[in-house]
This record gives sequence, structure tokens and C-alpha cells, in this order.
Amino acid sequence: MKALERHAVAVGYVVLLAMAWVVGQWPAVKQLELAWIDALARGLAQATQPTLPLEDDPVIIGIDEATLGALVEPVALWHRALGDLMLGISQSGARALMLDLALPERSFDAVQPGIDAALLTGLRAVARQMPLTVALMAGPDGEPRPVMPSAVAVAGPAAFTPALLPLDDDGRVRRVAVAADVQTSMSLNLARQLGRTVRGDERLAPWLGRPFNYLPMHQVLAAQRAGDHSVLRRWLAGRVVVVGSVLAYSDRVGSARALAAWEPDQRDVPGVLVHAQALRSVLSGQAVRPLPLGWSWALALLASLLWWLPPMRLRLPLCCAGLALVALLSLVCLASGSYLGSALALRAGLLAMSTRTSFDLWRALRERARLHAAFAGYVSPQILSRLVAEGFDPRTAQPPREMAFLFADLRGFTSRGEVESATTTVALLNRYYDAIIPPIHKAGGMVDNFRGDGIMVVFGAPQDMAEPGRAALQAAHGMVLALRKLNAQLAGEGHGALEMGIGIACGQAVAAEIGSRERHDYTAIGDDVNVAARLQDLCRVHRVAVVVSERVAAMSTPGEPARLSLGDVSLRGHSPVRAVALDWPELRTNLLQENVS
Repeated sequence: MKALERHAVAVGYVVLLAMAWVVGQWPAVKQLELAWIDALARGLAQATQPTLPLEDDPVIIGIDEATLGALVEPVALWHRALGDLMLGISQSGARALMLDLALPERSFDAVQPGIDAALLTGLRAVARQMPLTVALMAGPDGEPRPVMPSAVAVAGPAAFTPALLPLDDDGRVRRVAVAADVQTSMSLNLARQLGRTVRGDERLAPWLGRPFNYLPMHQVLAAQRAGDHSVLRRWLAGRVVVVGSVLAYSDRVGSARALAAWEPDQRDVPGVLVHAQALRSVLSGQAVRPLPLGWSWALALLASLLWWLPPMRLRLPLCCAGLALVALLSLVCLASGSYLGSALALRAGLLAMSTRTSFDLWRALRERARLHAAFAGYVSPQILSRLVAEGFDPRTAQPPREMAFLFADLRGFTSRGEVESATTTVALLNRYYDAIIPPIHKAGGMVDNFRGDGIMVVFGAPQDMAEPGRAALQAAHGMVLALRKLNAQLAGEGHGALEMGIGIACGQAVAAEIGSRERHDYTAIGDDVNVAARLQDLCRVHRVAVVVSERVAAMSTPGEPARLSLGDVSLRGHSPVRAVALDWPELRTNLLQENVS
């Protein structure tokens, strides 16, 4: 390439980067980028559609046409209805309440004496029972409308939040809040009251959960006024309740995805559904957090390197493959809870491909014209471009809680490896783990690590467990049964039986990611981790299959195993612990046959 042509290519590359940014400011291009984000969200919704409701799924009480017909008063005089509704919610065992509707601006007792008291009674009952957030509606001037002072005094000023839904350029909602201040978002305000850590830059996870259904408000009112609290508890107990309009002609906003089960093809949905989806996103911990802008620019710079690829016949398919990789990376990031602004990279890549191809075509035509008089010729370029992106999870920690720890080890397996090949040993270990892992998973255990022929299992992490000790005993019972079946198979193959020792202890521990940013493991830290490991060592000494701490032995267990107290035993590197050997009726060992009647 001549010096002048090299200079032209370099200048063209700088112009390309500027064009990629400038083109992104065009309204039509912004609309395409937002449509691209929505397409990703809808694809994820179809791919990850759950069969059951999410654990933190809000329940919606909707004001529909039937409710308007059932309540004879004008909406402005719904004081008694709202008061009764909130009273019923307070008695239902609900977890929290979001009111996506405006409370009265002033007293209406002069119109219907006593209606203010009815409203305030329900509001007071809710405010005392659960976290509460109430919508502040905007007036014609854009400022929040006032609320009856007595209602503010009862609920508390912090409960009132502007019912703002931040709109993107196309009028649709994709963000949880308009700023970092959680007071600008009803969902973030309520999530903060529920003890969740919130951020203001979080985006909705529109694919999360199934489309919403709702409980008609008049049905909930009927149950409350009839004193049918069992029905209310069945509907609302333990749930975050969101109350708002689901009418077809008012309070509609644009969503990235259809959220109403009764309107499966409608993306202009009631605003209450978007608030509920925001709650879903934040409470489940799956709100999408934007990656730093530097990621977008770095990806755009990589995509723009397509400009430097010399021309060849495979340029178009290879460039399309590179752009498809950018799209796939965006999808993966979105699914993992991170928003990667890939639109800049897509623009840069498309511009690079098209403009460089045009430039090369112009140059080739010029060169061909210049040389055509002598002979025809061309230069075949090569292309190689690949985009690689990696992410890592932040280190997290959970509060201390009750966990159980199970250590299992094969006795005499090390010496067995001296007479068998490494290939045979590995195959046997894999068969052993294939046998014992299913009962561990069935009991809810998390395999922390494998240590050759030993395994550590945690019960109660990463998810909390009501009775981790009992779950560990259930797993141990299943493991011993599974090993017995495996040993029968090995005997038929002419192999010796495997002997396993299991130690179990439970107590307070912390689960967290331990390690560096480059390499880390999720594990549990607590004193009883070491106790369980040392108890497992006692199986060899006492010729038993399972040794547990006295606290674990006292728990109800499957099959009512026989128990043999080993007394206070000395553990290496630990103070003495009272230990108990367990044996199930169908798995008697010699020692317990001699000592247990």
C-alpha cells in the first residue's frame, strides 16, 4: 500500500469512530437500539419462562371495570372502600404493600361524615403491620399533588413516593428509577424498607416471571367485609401486595414486554404492572445493572477493527459472524444481570464493514482501471477477527446462620490405589460419586469440594434451610444405602467392597465466595466445618459408618437409626466434643450389633 493510501485508511478509521457516535444520536437510530434491547428481553422471556411463580412475586389487587360497577360511590369518595381494603390486607399476613393510586388531597367528611376515619383506620393498620409505600401523583405542573395531612401523619412522610416511571426516548419503561435517589422509585423505596440493598441505576428485568394476573379489588373487599380472613390469608399471606388500576383506558405505559396475562399481545400495559415488574426485579436480585460505559467503548473499538481487515471473498460472512458474536455477548450479559450497551459496537462494526468494503471497492476499481491497459489483477486480502469478553461475579457474603456439614471419606482407598492402575482408580471413584451424589442433592446439600476420595457437603447454603442437620442425616442415610447397592455391583464384578465413613456436625456459619477475583470458590466458614471433618476420622477408629455430634443425633431422622454414645471425644486441633455413632436397622455394623439391643 502506498503512503498516501495508508494515510487515507488511517484518516478513514478516525472518521469511522466519530460517525459511530454521531449516528447514534439520530432519533431513528435510538429507536432501533431500544427495539434491539426489547427483542433481547422478549427472547429471554420465552427461553426462561418459569412454570411456577417466583418466590418474591408480587400479588396485584386490580381496580377493574367490575370493581367500578360494584362500588356505588364516585372514585373520589372511595375512602371506606380503600380503608376496608387496607384493613383486610393488614389482617392477611401480607409482607408489604404498595398503593399505586392517589390518596385524597383533602377531607371529605363534609360530604359523607366518617369516611375520613374509615380511610385512616385502614391506613394506620397497614402502616403498623408492614412496610408501605404510597404513590404521589403528579399534578398539571409536574409537581406531586398534595395528600390529606392526616393521611401523611398516619403513614409517615417516608411512605409517600412519586409514582414516576422513567421513560426512554420511545416512551417505554426499561429502568427502575430516574436517578440514584431511591425516593424517586416506589419499587426501590419499598425494597429498601424490606431490607434489600438498592441502587438507582438498575434496569428492569422484563423477561423475569410469567405475565401477571390480578385479584379484582371488589372480590378482596367482599371477603374482608364478610369477615372471611382465611381467604385473604390464602391470597395474600407472605406476599408483597400491589394495588392499582388495571383499566383498559387509563394509566397505561409502554413496556418492553407484554406483562398482562389477560392481554398477551399488548405491550402498552397498566402502570401498576410495571411497578410490580420493578419489584420483581429488585426483590429477586435480578435487576439489570449497566456495565461501565468503558465496556461499551472497548467493545466498539474491537468491532471497529473490522475496518483494518484487508479485503477478501469471505469478508462478509466473517464480519457477520463477528457482529453476531457481539449480539450473543449482549444476550449473555443481559441474562446474567448486566446490561452491556452493545449498540455502539454494532454501529461501529457495521460502519466499519460497509465503509471499508466501499473504500476497498473504490480502491480496487481505481487500481483495476489503472492496470487494465496492461493486464488485469487484484490482491486477495485475509481476515481474522474475534471478540472475547469475560466477566466475574462480585464476592458476596451472607449473615451467619444455621448450617450442617457432612464429610465423607473412603477408608483404605489410598492403599487400594497402590495395587490398581490410576485409570481403574479414577473410574471407581467416579462410580462411587455417581452413587452418592444423587441422595446428597435430593436432601438439598451443596457439594463444596471433592478431595480425592473425600467429599465435603454443606446444608443450608447458598439457600437457607429450616433443618439442615436433619437434611444431612437424610443424605447420610441415602449415601450408605447407595454405597451398599454399589458394593453389590462391585462384588458381582469381582471387586472388593468400598467402606465409607461419614461425619456430621451443625452450627452457625457464614457462606461466601473465598479467593481472588481471578479464582474463587463458594464455601462455608465455621467451627463446625472442622468438627465434622474430625468426626469423620472417628469412623475408622470405631469401625462405624456415621459419627455425628450430639446435637445432630438429637434430631429426628429417617428410619429411626440406633444411637451409640461415644462420650466426649478428643478431636485433633479442637476441644473435646460429645459424639454419637449412628446405625440404621438395615445397615448394622459389627460394633453396634454388640452394643445396641
